Amino acid sequence: MELKLLGFNQDATCFSVMSPNKGVTIYNCDPFGKYFELDKSATNDGELDLLVEMLFSTSLVAVVDKTIGASKRKKLKIVNTKRKATICELTFPHEIVDVIMNRKIISVVLKSDQIFVYDISCMKLLRTIDVKAEKLKSTVKFRNVGNNYDIGVKVALSTDNNSVLCYSSYSKSEKNHSLLSDVVVFDALKCSQINYLPAVHQSNIVCIACSPNGELLATASEKGTIIRVLKTTENENGEPILVNEFRRGSRPSRITEMKFNHDNTLIACVGESDTIHIFAIPATATNADVNEDEQLQQSHHSLSSSITGLQHLSKGFADRFGKIVISKIPTQSQERHIAYIKIAENVKYRIGFPKESSNTIHICGEDGNYLVYLIPTNQVGPCTLIKSNTFN
Repeated sequence: MELKLLGFNQDATCFSVMSPNKGVTIYNCDPFGKYFELDKSATNDGELDLLVEMLFSTSLVAVVDKTIGASKRKKLKIVNTKRKATICELTFPHEIVDVIMNRKIISVVLKSDQIFVYDISCMKLLRTIDVKAEKLKSTVKFRNVGNNYDIGVKVALSTDNNSVLCYSSYSKSEKNHSLLSDVVVFDALKCSQINYLPAVHQSNIVCIACSPNGELLATASEKGTIIRVLKTTENENGEPILVNEFRRGSRPSRITEMKFNHDNTLIACVGESDTIHIFAIPATATNADVNEDEQLQQSHHSLSSSITGLQHLSKGFADRFGKIVISKIPTQSQERHIAYIKIAENVKYRIGFPKESSNTIHICGEDGNYLVYLIPTNQVGPCTLIKSNTFN
């Protein structure tokens, strides 16, 4: 039976799965068990290719029909799972590609690179963000041979009530104006920009994540070898703050999902490789001011210098990023993972960090396995499987 994972909810207490015979099933993680079934009739159309976003463990679920037919892909339904009834329905001018929400905000992302921000309590439209400039094409093709993806705007939303919205944006530089390499940090409640981060990567951003409290964001580009973690706010001089860089590996691989744990000490990523990587975010990072010139000088110092880590920041990145304020990192930049999980390369997985346990990670795969791993704390190594269940 073919399964399609729809992902975990905001605090990894539930995850949703779609199957041809049963429609959408939501499972509770602890204790493990079936929480709710959204059958075909609840979507009115009876189709199975759905985009589903849960609102924590509440009865509200956002549903988008992704089957063939332009009109279906433009329609968002808010479904009450207890009553199995549609309580709100919105139609958009273009195809919906993503829906994210917290207890305050629901954000709808369109293929036209538009973001619609709503007050979830009354579904009042707060802001429409049109990311695409008039002179730019609506999508940018992957450069890697053999890939056939379209790259659109990537969006992440903090799960707390601060509602920090982060989204990729087209570069403002004339040379790279077609690249989605910049990031905008936006206060979705006040409808105002918090920060603008230029040239976070040298190519298109294909994955973005926001920490639960909205203080950090993480980005990955087409290549998928480097993950950058930055603060969502700028320093007193109006400059971006790079917290850390993590090296996933040397082979290019598309990263499909990144997640922060709830105390901002870990970030995990999963993609098209055979490994889930978990990185440690330095708890002792400070906002030491280091400008571009200092970085370039430091790159010529010996490895015994106390700022050795900055040597691994490439000149190209420094030039593109402009003057950067880098939080002092006690170890080298582009650090490797502190823990990992080996997975089947031909199976799609989703990941989630439970709020009540910062050193465990939940994963579910389209092979029908839900797994809980303990993350090692004393040394680098594989995670330990502590719980497993199956679903269908």
